[in-house]
Amino acid sequence: MRGVTFNTWSETQYAMKYKLKMGSVKTSFAMQLIQIFLFLILSWVLKKLRPGKYGVELPWNFLFQNKYWTSSAYITKSNIYSKKSNDPSYKKYFVDSLEDLEVAVTVINVQKIFKIARTNIIDLDKVSLNFYKNEITVLIGHNGAGKTTLLSIIAGMLKQSSGNVYVEGFDTVLQQANLKRRIGLCPQHNIFINDFTVQEHLMFFSMINGKNFEKAKKSSQKLMNQLNLFSKASWITSKLPEAMLRRLQIGCALCGNASVLLLDEPTSGLDVESRREIWDILLILRGKRTVIMTTQLLEEADILGDRIIALHAGKLRCNASPSQLKNAFGVGYRVPITTVHRPDVTKITATIRKIAPAAILKDKTLRTLVYYIPRDADMAGIFNTLEYNRTSLDIESMGFGSTSLEEVFMEYALNISFN
Repeated sequence: MRGVTFNTWSETQYAMKYKLKMGSVKTSFAMQLIQIFLFLILSWVLKKLRPGKYGVELPWNFLFQNKYWTSSAYITKSNIYSKKSNDPSYKKYFVDSLEDLEVAVTVINVQKIFKIARTNIIDLDKVSLNFYKNEITVLIGHNGAGKTTLLSIIAGMLKQSSGNVYVEGFDTVLQQANLKRRIGLCPQHNIFINDFTVQEHLMFFSMINGKNFEKAKKSSQKLMNQLNLFSKASWITSKLPEAMLRRLQIGCALCGNASVLLLDEPTSGLDVESRREIWDILLILRGKRTVIMTTQLLEEADILGDRIIALHAGKLRCNASPSQLKNAFGVGYRVPITTVHRPDVTKITATIRKIAPAAILKDKTLRTLVYYIPRDADMAGIFNTLEYNRTSLDIESMGFGSTSLEEVFMEYALNISFN
């Protein structure tokens, strides 16, 4: 018996016992290489189809879809409300934006169904909407309304059961390589590396987004200045208070100059002062980046939101600016009146209703009356009349303010119904 050499590896081998022609060693090596190549392709395809716990599975025919192979934007504009424009109740709470605004994120007929114990639970029910560039859009709704699910789908972390989502024209399922460069995510719960300092976190995420060491260091210093974290640059995250952790989490989302920021309840668990610091940071981003955030605080939505979207049980309930919603609900101005002694409710109410018959006495305390006045009322006439009768009505002071979004929803939101 002899071994294989370069001179003999292409010779045909025979199994003498069975008198079979077995081929050459060279052919055997070639077949093994082909087998390795085929199994590499098969494992790559199966990884795309069944990515496991962390990843979004692609459709079985993704190899034959043009969007998967192209790096260009697929869709840029979408008039997704045109089908329902004839519904008066829809128009009232859903206000289309001006035509000259550019769409950053388009959600088209998205549905998400979770299967729990053989039961289908609909978390998002055929949601369609646009998010516009350089605006702050606030998603509001109770726990389980579908806010975090929608953000996860936009971020490409979760696959929708049906429908399509496009971020700056790129499909969130088929074009994830283009998507990840455009998305910055601040999750609802802080995610940090325990042994990393504040600066190391910012540099780490900057380098993940393609910056070299020097650029990552400069950008981290700039972000720490913006977030008021420079004095804590060398602190590890386990030593930081909750307010600074949330600021750092937002900073991680800002790394890499992502054009679309997804912030899932960025101020949850913070005190009032820390929350307002976060608001200041977000207001600086207005007009520079597209911000989509969730919150359960209507005051926060009223202050920050260019547009407010309400979800309830996975369905879209409203999509308009705070002022448009207040107009849609028919809520006007809030006028508190404080008297020197106990107020004469009948006399004060009659005086106001001479000019604004639809005025409503909303609240009454020991010496204060609060009226809601319609927006179309003659406010100058009301205040002139009250000032003229100040002594006879025993008025000590008067106030004027716009109704807050929280008051609007507390009063009216539960009574909205859609066909």
